[in-house]
Order: sequence, then C-alpha cells, then structure tokens
Amino acid sequence: MFLRSRSPFTILEILEWLYSSFGRSTVLYSLIILGTALIVVYFVDLRLGKRGFIFFSVRRRPMWATGDYEYTTGDYGVEWHQFVPPFYAQHALPWADGPFCPECKRELEEEKTGLFSRKMRWFCPMCNTRFPMPKGEVKEMVEKNFAAYLRKKGKV
Repeated sequence: MFLRSRSPFTILEILEWLYSSFGRSTVLYSLIILGTALIVVYFVDLRLGKRGFIFFSVRRRPMWATGDYEYTTGDYGVEWHQFVPPFYAQHALPWADGPFCPECKRELEEEKTGLFSRKMRWFCPMCNTRFPMPKGEVKEMVEKNFAAYLRKKGKV
C-alpha cells in the first residue's frame, strides 16, 4: 500500500505502512524516542546560543545584500565586507561576507589545527597565512558589532 504510484503520501498512509510492517508498539516507541531526541537537541542548541535546531540555523544571504559591499571591517584579525540593510529592512542586521585575507584579499578557508584537535583556524590558500579562529558564531558577532557601530553613528 505504501508503494503506490500516486504521490505525495500523507502522514496517515506512512503510519499505516509502518504499523503493518513493524508493529504498533515499535512505531510508537520509535516516535517517542525521536521526539525526545529532537527536544533535547533543541534545548541544547538554545543553551549554546544558537537559534534552535541545527538544520534550521543555516543562513542565506538576504536579497538586499547585492552589488558592491559598503564597508570593510577588520574584526578578529581578518577582513569582513559589510552590507548595510536598506531602509525597508529596518530590523535586519548588516550582512557580512568573509572572512578575507588582509594581505591578498582572498576568501579564507577553515582547517583543523591538528589531527585529533577540534580547534579550527582560518588559512589563506593563496599566501599560506594562518589566522586563529575564535569559538562561536563569528560571522554573527561581526554583524552585531557592526550594527552597534552603525547605531552609535546614527546610520541605522
């Protein structure tokens, strides 16, 4: 019944197939374990300062951040290209592209510092320069710092 040719499947059809294939109690316990795991992951991510689930925290470039960048900042020893949100996006943070190498202006890549280390650092593949990478959401911190600077100057 699950492998019919029509699509999309409804949740009831999927549950009916699972009940017939694995048994009602197995499906029920699996759903309880999955739900509990998702709730734990959600609260751990909130505790770490993220915005919820890992797969929901992927950020896309906003449509207004096009063309040439407006500002260049030098946070954390590397360059960041900043886009200021337009007037109609009043509650948006500035968008940061980067990090870029301050010497050759190429976008930096990430690498682990050692074989078994979890520490990361930025490196420039062009000039082979390495920069320490702070923990946390660096890009968001750069955007928040730049937004505070713009508010202080009265530009936002």
